[in-house]
Amino acid sequence: MTRDKVLILCDDRSKINDNLELLFKQPLSLDTNIVKGIPWENKYYTVEFDLYIDEIDTNLTDWIDEFMSDECELLREVLAGIIFVLPLGQKDDLEQIQSHLKSENDMFLICSDPTTESEYPHWEDFTTTLEITTFGNSKARNEYGELMGIPRIQEIIDTYPWTNSELKQDHLESSKPEDTVGDDNIQLHHLLSTLQEAKSKYSENKDDSMAQELCEEIAKLILDS
Repeated sequence: MTRDKVLILCDDRSKINDNLELLFKQPLSLDTNIVKGIPWENKYYTVEFDLYIDEIDTNLTDWIDEFMSDECELLREVLAGIIFVLPLGQKDDLEQIQSHLKSENDMFLICSDPTTESEYPHWEDFTTTLEITTFGNSKARNEYGELMGIPRIQEIIDTYPWTNSELKQDHLESSKPEDTVGDDNIQLHHLLSTLQEAKSKYSENKDDSMAQELCEEIAKLILDS
């Protein structure tokens, strides 16, 4: 099943809608919770996905329990990612998200705090499964030189391995047969997602053997392309 939906979970849509429009580069009506066919592109590919925007009307524990229920299985199967735009509050909130959703490894999970421009103090504890950032449009970078806020979220969407994307023609070799385009598409996204995984694991654990393994996989992808 194609993962071509992105879910935004927030506590007050009206407070974040301007930044949602910046994130997705188009007007978003406050009266609309489902937006079909959001266009997304970078210099490599174009893709369209549907945007679901949900305002949480219960506590986070109850929402997670409902999301992980059998009734929501179909939704989980089509989601490319979830962006939690909520005050991060206590470390317990992030631990709940990580412990319950870590098995959903085919989707990206972003926790973005709209109330601050500072990074969450315990973000390094969650880098294996969660991306934690702010929700501002600042061009600031963290201590590791990584983007923060909306630019960082856009970067994550860019590197997600969309299976329904189309490579831009100027990045295809003119000598390639048309029937290899799909393979090139998958390979490019595999490479991008592997690079993302390498950066995440390296920031969490500077293990030489793990770094060597990831380097070898990335080198193989490049040599086989």
